Amino acid sequence: MELFKIVAGFSGTHVPYKGSPEAAVSVVTGETHAIFTVEPALLAFLQGGKLKLLAVTSKERTPELKDVPTLAEQGYPGVESMAWNGLFAPAGTPASVLNQINADVNAVLAEPSVHEALRKQGLAPGGGSPHEFTLMVEEESRKWGPVISAANIRLD
Repeated sequence: MELFKIVAGFSGTHVPYKGSPEAAVSVVTGETHAIFTVEPALLAFLQGGKLKLLAVTSKERTPELKDVPTLAEQGYPGVESMAWNGLFAPAGTPASVLNQINADVNAVLAEPSVHEALRKQGLAPGGGSPHEFTLMVEEESRKWGPVISAANIRLD
């Protein structure tokens, strides 16, 4: 939301919640006005007609939400925000161990049943090499560092 606020030029108040489900309930009940969150937290409310998606924050429309435009399509290019998960290991972990873990994870993500189960939850299965993941984390750090500074975000 902070990136969107900067690009769109509006102000708003961040209301902290313990997690995405609680934040989604706050929008459904009218306690808050909007939410940027991962799709799984919204599925029940979307299916029940309690929430309407206004946009997705991915570069392209998602196959499961093909009727929902991207923020870029609505005039806000550069507002891309994707939640992601990754596996990290302690520094000094042997490359052979990292490569085996990576191969195992990629194999599981390639299984059709796993791929389908993740997609049904609104998640986009990834995978790749440790090097690609390192580059992605570095890119995310470069992107979000200025947003964190501009929004004066601090750890409590």
